[in-house]
Amino acid sequence: MAYAIGYQCTACGACVTICPNQAVTGEYPHYRIEPLLCTECVLYADDPVCVKVCPEQAIFEVTEEVFQEKGGHHE
Repeated sequence: MAYAIGYQCTACGACVTICPNQAVTGEYPHYRIEPLLCTECVLYADDPVCVKVCPEQAIFEVTEEVFQEKGGHHE
């Protein structure tokens, strides 16, 4: 799966400094997770550390359900 940062983000920077792969980029208000760099912390932690440290709970897993809700489609 992939992870994304939602509108609740306050750009506190906690996720930027803790990411072991420097996958969180940007600056206020457009922080984002680079999908090609994010490993979801596999072999680093049990769960993605950015999700754990986000005080606003703005980082979420993009599941098939969320993808379809946002108007995504597969070709």
